[in-house]
Amino acid sequence: MGYDIGNLHANLDLSTYCNASCPQCHRTDQEDISKKVYWLPLIQWSTEEFKKRFSVKSLNYYRSISICGTWGDPMMNKDIFDIVKFILENNSRVHVTINTNGSMRDEEFWWKLGVLSHKNSKRLTVIFDVDGVTQEQHERYRRGTTLSKVLDNMKAFTDAQAPAQVYTVVFEHNENSINDIADLVYKYGAKSIYVCPSNRFDKNPEQFRFISEGKIESLFPSNKETNFRIIGLPRKK
Repeated sequence: MGYDIGNLHANLDLSTYCNASCPQCHRTDQEDISKKVYWLPLIQWSTEEFKKRFSVKSLNYYRSISICGTWGDPMMNKDIFDIVKFILENNSRVHVTINTNGSMRDEEFWWKLGVLSHKNSKRLTVIFDVDGVTQEQHERYRRGTTLSKVLDNMKAFTDAQAPAQVYTVVFEHNENSINDIADLVYKYGAKSIYVCPSNRFDKNPEQFRFISEGKIESLFPSNKETNFRIIGLPRKK
């Protein structure tokens, strides 16, 4: 069976840098979450490297490109704006999705990124990570990020009429706040929220232990039936 040229999908990691220290992240050392795992090099793609891998011709093989954050946050890539611009301006059909914790760069950057999306038929969607309605609740997992900055950045992006979504990982500490999180992010321009329980309790299904600033801490799985679902916004009251 051959490839369906023109309808391919790509998942890309453009950076192993990240400003956060999420305890269950693949790149985080659970013995000290302020550190990355020792074997992961700090690297990122430049615009020129991206163009070598994805020529204009080969770029048109793709219908969708997801720039994810498995090993780092895409927005930590210094050339992310130019890379996305190159994709959108050289493939008139492709849709780009970026997953990010959203707690970096300034509002001017996010506004310009939103304008880029709007000018290109809104074919760039950004998915922001929001895990709580307060800073304390949000950073229980999203260590090193600032909730207010995430929300302000998302508002700047959506004020430019660009599409934003939210991704929420559900634990015991935020399982009762999902609807409140949905209401909060709607006010800042999100159109939907993806709700997904953490699936990284494989070693111990009852708790996940890690060390932060020399202290042993734990995360606990959700007690509710919170299988992957999407809440469209605005919600009915």
